[in-house]
Formats: sequence, structure tokens, C-alpha cells
Amino acid sequence: EYHTLPAQAFFKAKVAKTSQAIKVFSPYLFQQNPHRTFRSRVEADPQNEARAEIVSKYSNYTLSMYDYKTNMRRCMDDSLSWGGGVLWTGRHPHKKNIISSTYDSIRDVLLDSDARIYEDQKRIWRRRVQPRSVAIEMYPQFKEQFSKLQLAKARNDEDARLAWEPKITADASQLVCWWECWTTYPLSIYKDGGNLAKLAQQEKIQLPNGPLKWLMSDDGNYIGFTEWEVPLFMEDLWPCTILSYQNDHDNLYPISPLWDGIGFQRAMNWIVTLMMGKYRFTSRTALAIKSNNGQSLTNTDRDKLLIGNDIEALQITINGENLSLKDFVEQFNWSQDYLMHGMNFLSMIERQYEQATGLTEILATGQGETQSRTATDAQMRDNRSMSRVNDMQQQVIDHQNKVARKEALCARFLLEPQDIKPLLGDAAANDWGILVNPDETTPQTLMQNFLQAGLPPEAAQQEVMNILSQAVDFEKWAAETDYII
Repeated sequence: EYHTLPAQAFFKAKVAKTSQAIKVFSPYLFQQNPHRTFRSRVEADPQNEARAEIVSKYSNYTLSMYDYKTNMRRCMDDSLSWGGGVLWTGRHPHKKNIISSTYDSIRDVLLDSDARIYEDQKRIWRRRVQPRSVAIEMYPQFKEQFSKLQLAKARNDEDARLAWEPKITADASQLVCWWECWTTYPLSIYKDGGNLAKLAQQEKIQLPNGPLKWLMSDDGNYIGFTEWEVPLFMEDLWPCTILSYQNDHDNLYPISPLWDGIGFQRAMNWIVTLMMGKYRFTSRTALAIKSNNGQSLTNTDRDKLLIGNDIEALQITINGENLSLKDFVEQFNWSQDYLMHGMNFLSMIERQYEQATGLTEILATGQGETQSRTATDAQMRDNRSMSRVNDMQQQVIDHQNKVARKEALCARFLLEPQDIKPLLGDAAANDWGILVNPDETTPQTLMQNFLQAGLPPEAAQQEVMNILSQAVDFEKWAAETDYII
């Protein structure tokens, strides 16, 4: 931003220290795909141990199936730029037996305005802009509602998307905009919730009080509700995982680690722009060719002076006066003392930026301004310069742990043995297990269901034994495995 520069300024500098900081920090924070190792919380249970090993194999296999590294790097860039980056975990839209954690812009996430810490959140909103056909494919039960949505409109200039973010452009793609809201409380407790309750009553819809996922149009109209795809609320988790390094004391939204340096970044842009304009002006060669009592250089000699070779001979005709070339040609020499002062001032502002953001010289080049003379000095300098980066790196590791945990929970909930078989083989599929409700794990209930379905008693008993050998109820599922990155 150039608040004080004239609109016709020929040059506007972007020192790009902030962009450089993102490029320097990212390799330090994330260098390669992590390896995930799951372990059974109940180590004495051989079945849980075998299942944990299968989950480990599946989780590491899927990292390359949806390019986890690219999604994570984009998430990290957002976390450095905006303060927070987000990955959404769920079934892959095109590969139904793959659980993925994919990137989306943090600017399309709305957090609970009533919460001050993540643990107090009761709702999270996600803005979606997709072709109408994709929206209907995602929610076929709401085909009629999506068919009535107006086409999405481009945002105004004040809220324009950035260059790397998806833009709403052509109507030919039939893009529509809607919001998804995961909530652990009924929406009727919030403002305008009464209108929602009345609408549901008119539609003869009974609103459950449990955790739900709501769909609303961009202009605030009710589309419908569904259950959570995966009951992550059992573990106090949400389908999105936000990577951040510093939070506001009075706000749930995180703060960019580069925020403290933005003022110095603007100052550097302004100083360099000012100095470049001044240097361009004072570096010009200004010559004045004078006429002395009607005597001056001929046109040919003037051309030799202005556009001639390095060495030219000028012929001057002098009538009775003691004149020389300098009496006809005068050069203006501009003072450039400001350059040294400007460079010193720029260096001072740059040091302030580095201290504010942690982008020290040792991070960018691997060495400081002066060479360390002792091992103790080198170690102390390295510890001081890396302390902030090490803390940020730990935040990345914690974020990856949470993502891995959610992927494992989603895989256990959404995938069945036939989904695992083509990926890991028959043995893994047999040990994967079947997720069932707790009341369905009793032999009496299962036997009664099979007999009512018309199976002979012997066949029903065999099916009951098969299911019980693989059945996992919700409580065991939620506490089934621990994880290590």
C-alpha cells in the first residue's frame, strides 16, 4: 500500500520481505511427508494391536493418493499469511475408499463468534462455491433446493479474492454459493433461530437437538440439515483442523506471525520507492548549452556533444574574446549525500522487521552478519535464532497429529472391509472390523434380526459369530488407537 505516493509515480517498490519470510519459514516448518504410526491404547488386546497396524498402513498409503504434501504446504502458506490455515478431513470426492485432508482458504471459514478458545466452539461455518451439479451430487436429497439457488456473484472490490484464490466469474459454469454449518447445539438457540424453527414446523420437519450439519444459502435461506458425516464430536473434534501460531486474547481468530512486521514492510516499500525516484532524478546528466554574445556551438558540434562517440573534437570559433568550452556548456551536478543516509535508514528498518518477524539472517543464509569464533557462540546464536521457528514447528507437528487422528477416525467410521481389500489385501480387510451401534453388538439382538430376515437358525448363528468377531462399537472406536507422527 502506498498511501502517500503520487498516482503518477514511475516506480513503486515491493521489497517483498513478507513473501521472502513465507518462503524461508515453510521449508523449516515442513520438509517432507510425515510417517504415521498408530498404536493400540490397550496393548494387551491382540485384535486392537493388529487393527492399529492396519490403520497405520492405510494412513501412510493415502498420503500420496491425494497429495497430502501440496495441501499441507498451501495450508502453511495461509497460516503464515493470514495467521491460520485449514485442512478439511473427510471422504475424497472422487476416490471413495480414500480419506483425505484437503486445503481450503481460511477466508471461507467462520468460527463461533461466541467462543474465545477453540474448545468452547459450538459451531463452525464453511463457505462453498461449486457448480450446481456438484452441489446436487454432494447432497442429492436437496436437489430441489439447490436447483432454485441463484448463480453466485463476484465479490465487490473491497472483498475481492486474491490472485491465487478461486474466483467467481462465468455464469456458464453454473456456480452456486452456500454455507455448511457443523454445530453441536441446535441453531434455534441463536439469533433468528426462531424463524428457522417456524420454517421447519411449516415443512413438518422435527428438528433434533443433537449435533447436526446445516445447509444455508448465501442469502440466508434454509436448505436443509443432515447428520455429521463422522461423529467427531464424540472426541470434541471438528471436521476442519486449523494451523495457527498465535491467537488474539479477545478473538478466536489467529494472528499472522508476520503481523508485527507489516508496518516495517510498508516503510521499506516507501523508502525504496522514494530513493529510486530521487536517484532517477539526480542521476540524469543535465547540460546547458549557452549562447554568448551571439556565439554558440553549431548544430553539428551540439550533436557531437549530446550523442557523439566517447572522444569527439569540437570546433569553437571565438571572435576577440578569451572564451573556452565551459563558457558555452555547463553541467549540473546533483548532490547524492542522501543515498548513504537512506541506505542506513533502510538497514535499520530491515533489522526492525527481522526482529519483529523472526526472519533473521541465519535463517535466510545459514550464518549471521559476523562469523562465530567459538562453538559456544555459534550454539547460542543458533538457539536464539531458531527458538521461534522451533516453537512454530511444534505447532505444525501438533496440527499434523490432529489431522492424522481425524483421518484414522474417519476411515474407521466410513470405510468397510470391502473398501480396504483392494488397497491392503484380504488379510487387512478381514481384520479391519465392522462399526456397529453398541446395542447391536449383543448376540440376542443380532440373532433376532437375522431370524426376522428369514435366515435358518444355523445360518443366522454363523452370521452372528462372523459379525461379533469383527464388530466394533462407537465407544471402542473413539478410543481405539493412539497416534504418533
